[in-house]
Amino acid sequence: MDSQAVDSQTFLDAFMTLMHECAVPLFEEAKTYAQGAGLEVRVELHGPEKASPGLCLLVAYPEGQGEPGFNSCCITAEPEQQRVLHEDFYADSNQRRVQRGKLASINQMVLHTRLATFFQTAFGLQPDYIAKQHPAGFW
Repeated sequence: MDSQAVDSQTFLDAFMTLMHECAVPLFEEAKTYAQGAGLEVRVELHGPEKASPGLCLLVAYPEGQGEPGFNSCCITAEPEQQRVLHEDFYADSNQRRVQRGKLASINQMVLHTRLATFFQTAFGLQPDYIAKQHPAGFW
């Protein structure tokens, strides 16, 4: 096994650890919030055996209400580049927002900011549970 493969595997292992320890609990919390707001929602975790390992929060208006289709807030590993892909998709505008970062970008503050922006942009919602967890001046 060459050093690039070892580095990619080490990166992927660290990525999956961060998914389980940090991102999954925050996305599950967001799922509960979305369900409480009457939205259809699911969280999908794809492991290292998949071509694009990562985590997605998929949220939509109930059938017959609002824009059809799922909006998504995803985190995907790019092991060959040693990067993380943060990607949001908004069904109503067919707009995709992409930002690449380091593993360190998978943390509570960054993910809460992304989730708050996602809900505000996609549904006009301001998740109060996030605001309660951060001091004034967070935004």
